Amino acid sequence: MTTDVRHAGVERVNPYAVLVVDDEPQVAAELTEAIGEEGYTVMAVYSAMAALELLRARPEIAVIISDVRMPDHDGLMLTREALLLRGDTDALEVILITGHATLEDAIAAVRIGAFDFVRKPFRLQEIFDATSRAMARAGGRRRVAAAQGQMGGASRAGPAAESSGAGGAVMAEAAGGCSPVPVGAAALRGLMHELRTPLVPILGYAELLANQNASPVVKEWSGEIVRAANQLIGTVDNIVALATIQNGMRAPVIAPCNTRAITEAAVAAGAKPASLKGVSLELSPLPWPDIPADGEMLRRAIGIVLAVVIDLTPRLGRVALRYERQSGGHSLWVEAVWGRDNPAPSMVSPTEDGSGDAAQIAPLSIQLAAGLLACQGGALRLTKGGRFSFCAELSVPG
Repeated sequence: MTTDVRHAGVERVNPYAVLVVDDEPQVAAELTEAIGEEGYTVMAVYSAMAALELLRARPEIAVIISDVRMPDHDGLMLTREALLLRGDTDALEVILITGHATLEDAIAAVRIGAFDFVRKPFRLQEIFDATSRAMARAGGRRRVAAAQGQMGGASRAGPAAESSGAGGAVMAEAAGGCSPVPVGAAALRGLMHELRTPLVPILGYAELLANQNASPVVKEWSGEIVRAANQLIGTVDNIVALATIQNGMRAPVIAPCNTRAITEAAVAAGAKPASLKGVSLELSPLPWPDIPADGEMLRRAIGIVLAVVIDLTPRLGRVALRYERQSGGHSLWVEAVWGRDNPAPSMVSPTEDGSGDAAQIAPLSIQLAAGLLACQGGALRLTKGGRFSFCAELSVPG
C-alpha cells in the first residue's frame, strides 16, 4: 500500500518527491503529514520491498526517509539496494532513522552511502533540515548529470566539438613531460566522479564525530572538515556549470524575478557558514523590485558571491545585502564591513590574476558568478575599500 500526500494550498518547494518507509503505519502517517506541510510531495510505504518497487516506477523520488529496524529487510539493506538502483541522472539520497542507534549502525550507514542518520527521539526540525539538505544534494547531482549528458552529446558531434578555442577542450599537462591531454566531456565526467566518491566517507565520518560525545576541540575540527568537504562539492558543481555555460549549453531564460525572494534564499543558504564565523547577515528593508533576469542563474550567482564574501569576512564581521536601481540596469550589492577604517574604494577586477582577495581565494567561483551574469548581459564588479570593507556588485540590464 502506498500513501501519496500533496497538501492543497501548500506551495511546493521542490519538483521531486520524498518517500517515507516505516513498518508502523501510524508513525509513517505522522511523518508524511509533517513533511507534506513543508511543501514536499510525500509518499509512504510500510516495507523495504514496497519501497524498492515504488522506486523503480517513480523516478521523481529523490529522498528516502526510512526506519532502520524493520522486519524482513531493514533500512540498511534498503539503502544499499536503493542506491544501486539509481545513478546520478535520477539521484537519490537516504536518511535513516532509528531508536536503537549504535555506533556500528551509524558506521554501516555511512559506508553504504546514507546521507544522514537521525536518532529517536528527534525534533521534527531535524527531519526538515535533513530533508532539505538531502533534496538539495540529490537535485544538484541530477543537474550535474544533465549538464554532463549535454556535454557528452556535444562531444559526440564530431572533432570540432573537441577543438581548441573558447568552446573547445581544456588541455591538461601530465607530469613527467608527457604530451598535453585533451579533457573532453568523458574525462570531465570521470573527474567529477573521482572527486565526489571520497567525499562521502569524509563527510559521513566527520558528522559522526561531531555528533558523538567528543571534546569541543574534536567537534570544532569535525565541523571544519564538513565545511571544507561541502565547499569542495560546491567547487565540483561549479566546474561543470562553468563548462556548460562556456560551451553555450545553457541559455538564459529572461523573465521577471522577485529579487527579495532570490536574495533571501541565498541568505538562508549562507546562514550556517556565517554563524560558524560569528558573521551577521543583514538584508536591506528597502524595496526589492522584480527585475528581468534568469532567476536560477541570478540566485546561483548571488549565492556564490555571498559565500565568497563570508569567507573573506573576519570573525564577528557584518555582511549586508541591498538592491539599487542603476541607469539602464539593476544592481544587487553584497558588502562586508568589519571595522571603522573605510577609505574610498578601489576597483578590483575578478578577471585579473592575483588582483584581489576574492579572485585569489575563489577564482573558479568568481569566474562562474561573473559568467552567470555575463550571459545575461550583466557583470560582476568587486570593490575593496581598504582593510575593513569589501563589496561585490552584481548587475543586470533592464
